[in-house]
Amino acid sequence: MKTKSILANGMIFLILMTAISCKKKGCTDPFAVNYNEKAKKEDPDEPCQYASREVENKNVILQEITKLNCGSCTAGHRIAQEIHDAHPNDIIIMAVHYGNSTLSPTYNIDLRTDFSSGFLSGGIVGGSFGTPLGFVNRNDFVSLGYTQSGGLGMNKEDWSDAADVILAESSYVNVGASSSIDATTRELTVNVEAYFTGNGISDNRINVAILQNNIQGPQAGAAYNNPNAWNATTNLYSHAHVVRHMLTGQWGEAISTTTEGTVFEKTFTYTVPASLDYDPNDSYPGYDYDLDNLEVVVYVSEGQNEIVTGTISSWK
Repeated sequence: MKTKSILANGMIFLILMTAISCKKKGCTDPFAVNYNEKAKKEDPDEPCQYASREVENKNVILQEITKLNCGSCTAGHRIAQEIHDAHPNDIIIMAVHYGNSTLSPTYNIDLRTDFSSGFLSGGIVGGSFGTPLGFVNRNDFVSLGYTQSGGLGMNKEDWSDAADVILAESSYVNVGASSSIDATTRELTVNVEAYFTGNGISDNRINVAILQNNIQGPQAGAAYNNPNAWNATTNLYSHAHVVRHMLTGQWGEAISTTTEGTVFEKTFTYTVPASLDYDPNDSYPGYDYDLDNLEVVVYVSEGQNEIVTGTISSWK
């Protein structure tokens, strides 16, 4: 009887240990494409994946050139948000504040960055332009009549149609990302992944941008053109998707291997400053970084021009 009891206890122990070891490994991040809800710890042999391995259609990166002292720009903000809301998982807005006319004694904050002018460089505008001006994946829609002055930028009335064209196209690369931030040190960590479902080009680049929402400030035309973002009590406008910094520089970092089946992975870190003031020598203040209102956008481009696809990073 004693021998049987020992054997039985041994069998129970082995069963328990097997069950414990089998059920705990896997991807524990719910934002990963291979998330395992039963997993209790990470499996080093099957790490979390953030970029799908299946062929998918492109996402839209709408780079909206905008200003503070610009009544029609608020209509542009509203239209961009409506396009996003119609495709919430597929449309990404980047509001790029540009130009000295953003500044006046009444409009007394400065949301420009060192990267603002660069978004308009390389001859992509085509000539003189007005704001708002939109680039949809920095693609050329001139043949469709979607252009403001012969370049890649287009009027707000054309953004939705251009976005529909992009959403219908297959992408040769998928992008995913997961981010975290230390509230004490203010260090932002962005884990980026790109998977090539087809062959890319020799000059594919990864781009990582920090955006900020809920920036409270003045804005011309807000009460009429975009009342949902206007607070009549405070007379302040909620600026959204504002580009604050490019972690990878103006035009991104090169991806060395872009052939079908390639996985690109890289971790970026950045210590978020307390505030950003484009020109500290003028009389117009910048605006504080709010760690609770940040977005991280990641996209793959072809050189300095066309954007293939992108995503908004999840947060850990």
